[in-house]
Amino acid sequence: MKLKDSIEKIFGKTAFDHGIFYNYDYGLRFELSESGDPIGMFTVAYPKAMEIAQEALKNSSEIQICWTFYGGGNHLSSLSAFKEFFDLGIKIPEDREIWAEKDEEDLFRHFILFTVPKKYLKNVIWGALAQDLDIRPRVVGSLYIYCLTTEILLHPYDDRGMDLIAPNKEYAKDLFIKFNHYLLDYDRAAMESAYGRF
Repeated sequence: MKLKDSIEKIFGKTAFDHGIFYNYDYGLRFELSESGDPIGMFTVAYPKAMEIAQEALKNSSEIQICWTFYGGGNHLSSLSAFKEFFDLGIKIPEDREIWAEKDEEDLFRHFILFTVPKKYLKNVIWGALAQDLDIRPRVVGSLYIYCLTTEILLHPYDDRGMDLIAPNKEYAKDLFIKFNHYLLDYDRAAMESAYGRF
């Protein structure tokens, strides 16, 4: 089975969408950075995101990464985005899946999906959080982190926050309790409705 099909079987057709927290009944949304200058925001956000991600993926040896970005009709039209991605130190393996979709505004959204050892988690988190702060290296676009063996989906959407989806509600509840102090207050009511008050 293709990686894309496996991901959609576990997480549904919305597993590559923007704002994935709002697509699931049992999502978690974590607040990462705080106000301040870019370096200060990044140095607050990165350790938080890594702490959550390492706990969520502690039973995994490899992760699936989906890098998405907007560009021309061919994904290779965005060479500058590829250069920035390669600066993160992540080599896209030959065994990968590539596709593109047109959005409502007829813009091409490209997807590159592949599997890497979990040791690259730190690079992926770094790239995702650095993008809007103009810190290098960074990623242009979005990065989604999946673990098919433990059924975890992480989307660090920028330095402000990260979404976590786990179909196993009990596993997600453990993370809800452990990282309750990191939950985004704006969406706390929705999460407490799913998992209870803590």
